[in-house]
Amino acid sequence: MQPNLNTIALILFRLSLCVICFFAGACAGPVGPVGPEGPVGSTGEAGPQGERGLRGERGERGPEGPRGDYDRQIRVVLYDGGNGSIKISGSTSGNLVDEVYKFSIAHYPGVDSVVFAAKMYTTDPENTAIVELVNSTDGESIISVQTNSTESSIHESSIPLYRLPEKEITLRVIVKAQNQSLSQPARVAKAVLFLYRK
Repeated sequence: MQPNLNTIALILFRLSLCVICFFAGACAGPVGPVGPEGPVGSTGEAGPQGERGLRGERGERGPEGPRGDYDRQIRVVLYDGGNGSIKISGSTSGNLVDEVYKFSIAHYPGVDSVVFAAKMYTTDPENTAIVELVNSTDGESIISVQTNSTESSIHESSIPLYRLPEKEITLRVIVKAQNQSLSQPARVAKAVLFLYRK
């Protein structure tokens, strides 16, 4: 029995469709364009804060700094009459005004100059008032200042450092007149040592 021509044609048509579909799947077309980028996601929550570290040990204290300007001048008050009080003398040997015990220039390191100052005057312009600083421990005169002014004013003089021994001594302030006088013309109201550091 010979096959029907229509049947053969149908079979061939179906086979051709299968072949076409096979090759159509194997040969893919060109790649399409990239689609638009999607939205950025939200930021995540921060993590928990870590614990604080231990505090380090405190360092040692550094050396002491230099002294301020206030210490560049040191005042050692030898006598302060205050309220107008004065010491007087008409003697050439003098009268004791006041004294300071256990003074030593070694107690003031760095001092390179010293000035003795006294506030003084005389009541007799023909006479001269003298105020003297004495090292009574060694029995030596250190320095003196003088005036023949009848107005109270400050008179000063520099003291050579070698006149101040580096040991404890007693300082005395003496007031006296150049010429002996019964009117006691020599008068002193204050006496001060000024010690200076650079």
